[in-house]
Amino acid sequence: MYNATYLYARNDDMRFDNNEKRLNDPAYTVVGLEGSVTASALNLKFPKAQTNHVPPMANKSDQALNVLNKKGDVTMLDVAFANDYMKKNLGLIRRVKGPPVALVPLVLPLNIGEYQLKNMIDGALNDLINDKVIDDLIQQYKAQETYAPSPDVKIPPGE
Repeated sequence: MYNATYLYARNDDMRFDNNEKRLNDPAYTVVGLEGSVTASALNLKFPKAQTNHVPPMANKSDQALNVLNKKGDVTMLDVAFANDYMKKNLGLIRRVKGPPVALVPLVLPLNIGEYQLKNMIDGALNDLINDKVIDDLIQQYKAQETYAPSPDVKIPPGE
């Protein structure tokens, strides 16, 4: 499964709506979490932009605070966190209009050497994906901006 991540800016800042490429300029600063997928994605997508990444042990809300305090122009957040943050901090930040910046895979950490467990989990997940169970669960629980991988096998519709 994958979660979509979007850019978030100050509530009054519309400069990047449907124009994220504008960010790839040294005049702008992006904020991510150092050493995480957010920093990597922002650095890859906007290599010319300045960065002001927060330290690895910082909270995600520090990314939003850096944008609010004008230490950065945008940050990249997952939808669930951003919605919760915006609900608790009304009118401070907003999602920049446009497509997701990245689709981030959800992972399950395992101990080193747990190959049999990993293979068992992979097999079970493949079955759930191919049988569309994951799609159904995403729909049932209205998991915003969560996407299931495409099935490995495409079965043609019956007649």
